[in-house]
Amino acid sequence: DTWYSSEWSVVGSSRVGVTGPGSVNTVARVRAKKLASGNVEFGLELRGLGAAGMNNRQAWAPRARYFLYRTTSENVSLYSSAFDVSSQAHECLNGRVFSDPQDNLGLADDCTTLLASKDMLTTSTELLESWNTNTPMFGGNAVDGWWGVHKQGDYDRVETLAFGWQDDLPSGHSLDGSLPSYLGALAGLKYLDLDHSKNTLSGSVPAELGGLSNLVQIKLSRNRLSGSIPSELGSLPNLERLDLDHNRLSGSIPSELGSLPRLKWLYLDGNTSLTGEIPAELGSLSNLVHLYLQHNKLSGNIPKELGSLTNLTRLNLERNDLNGSIPPELGNLSSIQELYMGNNNLSGS
Repeated sequence: DTWYSSEWSVVGSSRVGVTGPGSVNTVARVRAKKLASGNVEFGLELRGLGAAGMNNRQAWAPRARYFLYRTTSENVSLYSSAFDVSSQAHECLNGRVFSDPQDNLGLADDCTTLLASKDMLTTSTELLESWNTNTPMFGGNAVDGWWGVHKQGDYDRVETLAFGWQDDLPSGHSLDGSLPSYLGALAGLKYLDLDHSKNTLSGSVPAELGGLSNLVQIKLSRNRLSGSIPSELGSLPNLERLDLDHNRLSGSIPSELGSLPRLKWLYLDGNTSLTGEIPAELGSLSNLVHLYLQHNKLSGNIPKELGSLTNLTRLNLERNDLNGSIPPELGNLSSIQELYMGNNNLSGS
């Protein structure tokens, strides 16, 4: 039951879309072990080595792909090529995170993704110390599991990553650092909740989140995130809630957000540097209940298309630079309970 490893060796080379001259070499390492059944299980880990940085400085690509094979009688079968991994791949396959990794390949992939993400997150406390391959990922409580990581029932992927209000932080704890783009590899993720007044995450909102088709909630409020809102977030077919309020986001609101068929709650308020016009496409969000755009620097007219949001109960547009008249179409908001438009540059009657 022992894994045997080879050294890294170059197995191929190809030109890729790099700046300047150079090519990327593929290097590989083979790991194998003999099972009690007599079969052999072996993995092929690939990693790129190519020109990168100034003066074509050689540098390792930060991630690799892990192919896992098993022999059956005289045949060799590939039973996973899903790992888009860092150097911790073999730790997730062999550690005590869960038993029978060959039956939990999705969790092995998620384990690797979270370990890579851990390198980009920082905390002044022991908050992420439970993220290691000697601790079961899913224990009965936070003491014997990975803190903030959850799954639903027998689901074989991480479903929830929460360091926010629904999974409140212990006193004195906070989550800092940048939001890792690696989170875009958590294919089963439904709930991303990093919304907490104690968190101080910085950097940009990763566009890679737009590839997580199972996402139902993105809660990133009350951090220090900057940059623009990725248009890729408009590709999430199951998203019901998007909280990006009280950050430092800038640029305009992507019109692509109007393509979210199930969106009910949209909170973009309190970013202060969010500019441009309110996209008319938001009027297509037929399930929208709350639309909070206050305390930004939005300009232009209030789109008449917002009058189509017949399920809307709360609309807050105050403290922007909106101008023009109030569209009479807003009178069609039959479910509205709260409507705020003060502290703008509106005119007319």
